[in-house]
Amino acid sequence: KSFLHFPIICPQTYLNPPSNSLTLSNIPTMLLSPNFSYDSVAQASIGGVCIGLLAVCRLAGTKDLLYSSTYTRFQTPSMLLSGYALSRSYPAFFELPQSSSVPVESLLRISAAGMLVGAGARLGKGCTSGNGIQGISALSPASLVHVLIFMAAGAGTAKLTAPGDFVGGGDRSAAPQLGEYSTLAAASAVSALLQIPLAGGSLAPFADMLSGFSFASALTVSSMVKPSKVATFLDFTSAAGWDPSLAFVMGGALLFALPAFAALSALGKGIRASTDLVSWRDRPVDSSLCLGGVLFGAGWGLCGMCPGPALTTGGSLQGASFLIPMFGARALIDRLGGGSAKKSE
Repeated sequence: KSFLHFPIICPQTYLNPPSNSLTLSNIPTMLLSPNFSYDSVAQASIGGVCIGLLAVCRLAGTKDLLYSSTYTRFQTPSMLLSGYALSRSYPAFFELPQSSSVPVESLLRISAAGMLVGAGARLGKGCTSGNGIQGISALSPASLVHVLIFMAAGAGTAKLTAPGDFVGGGDRSAAPQLGEYSTLAAASAVSALLQIPLAGGSLAPFADMLSGFSFASALTVSSMVKPSKVATFLDFTSAAGWDPSLAFVMGGALLFALPAFAALSALGKGIRASTDLVSWRDRPVDSSLCLGGVLFGAGWGLCGMCPGPALTTGGSLQGASFLIPMFGARALIDRLGGGSAKKSE
């Protein structure tokens, strides 16, 4: 059921109010998207909890972060392959078509967004999951500042450029079934929990591959793989209506990860067990980090994609057009000396 059924929310603005009257009924109000519903909130929250669970299990088991914009030997290919398989097996969760029928201007825009996001994630040493979930859960001031900046930059860019009109989405009318949500969420959670017993030794690569599958599944459940969903989240004045559902992705993740990160720290584990992670958490708020937030937010708002969802939709032409420039921009900044530590995203 849509939240538009609540009487305290006006589902429309009145374009032609009586010229001689001014009442509460004809004062324009924020328009909520009909896609913002109990189901969308539950979907986003469950996906967020799965991401938070994975981040905690990665930290407890492998003593490392959950990466997305940083290329890793096993997790990154696993996310790509898992996302491709999920898009074939559960197409109702996706909207980017597996075809080449995408306008050139859309691909150019997506490629520009990928470069901005890659540069921003490298300079800010984090992305939506790296800083938005893991950094905040680690109580990192730098991560919080980066998140606030990229959210503001993303909202401003989405307002100015209307990303939903450019991504070339497919059929958005299909709705996933409850059984599909349950299956993917359960698979993501089990794969996350296996990070702990499989970490270390000869099974570590298998843990990384399961991490990629778990992350891709959680992002799919959360609807982060739908650029149109991100666009209507970032642009809260959109004519299509504002859809705040995705706020519950980060909310669900933090609800689980914040206390779990604190518990690990109290036990002398987690972030505190690694000098590299402590350095990442305590890095300064400097001009590079702030510039990274602006660039990341601009890229995110330009096309509605960020690193994790782009990897999960990497089997589409749009996903590939985003990822290649993203990794290229990261490599260029590293070559120019703009990145100093691997522990970032």
